[in-house]
Amino acid sequence: MPVPVMKDTKQPLTPADLEAVEQRLGIRLPDDYRAWLLKHNGGRPKPAGFKYKLETGPYTDGVVAWFLGLHDGPHENFERDCRWWKGQHRLPENLFPIADDPFGNLICMSFGGADKGKIYFWDHEEEGPEPSYDNCHLIADSLQEFLEGLH
Repeated sequence: MPVPVMKDTKQPLTPADLEAVEQRLGIRLPDDYRAWLLKHNGGRPKPAGFKYKLETGPYTDGVVAWFLGLHDGPHENFERDCRWWKGQHRLPENLFPIADDPFGNLICMSFGGADKGKIYFWDHEEEGPEPSYDNCHLIADSLQEFLEGLH
């Protein structure tokens, strides 16, 4: 299945751009996400729909509004969003936002641990008092699987 067409992407990146952001954030981006950012650097996907499994029932639908990019602007900015969400202590330690939906929820990728590379839907309406995976629903085992599953 083909990956989505990306619209409204940000300016092209270099490996040095990625390394600078990694240094500032103190993280290492997964290789597949690095490659995707170098090729697309954020944007709106078409198609944008996805499914995720609720632990209590059947699959449900979601939609990607924007993939975050590396740029200086105030919106859909990966570095700014990472700093904000991590500063709020609302996401599990390994999860970092890579996209959002139109309703205030996030699509996150695990950057470390046993679930490194997996993609999750983070539902703000199910959020508890402490960061946990209780409001995180697995979408895909990899970025490629997630992108190929957009419909």
